[in-house]
Amino acid sequence: MTRDEEFMKLAIEEAKKSKGPKKFGAVVVKDGEVVAKAYSTTEEEQDGTRHAEIKAISEACKVLGTKHLPGCILYSTCEPCMMCTGAAMWEKIRKIVYGMNRQDALRHFEHSNH
Repeated sequence: MTRDEEFMKLAIEEAKKSKGPKKFGAVVVKDGEVVAKAYSTTEEEQDGTRHAEIKAISEACKVLGTKHLPGCILYSTCEPCMMCTGAAMWEKIRKIVYGMNRQDALRHFEHSNH
């Protein structure tokens, strides 16, 4: 298993904690170490901005005591939306690795039993 696959597996484990039919997870890694993990809480918080990526980025900033995250990699179970991509760019995330693109995710959730 590659390092990317290991970190994506952690993001998937985070996603499983999400409530509701759409489950998303994210992990921020710096120098091969996990800095932050998060899952989407949009359902339980009734707040459309509580995406896993935003939460993981915010937590990573707190943990590292910094405003920006150069050198960090964001792992997300799904291709980040415009809001999350913008946040990653704003925080100077070096690279984004995602598990599935938005089109595949839409098809997946469209055909789920939820």
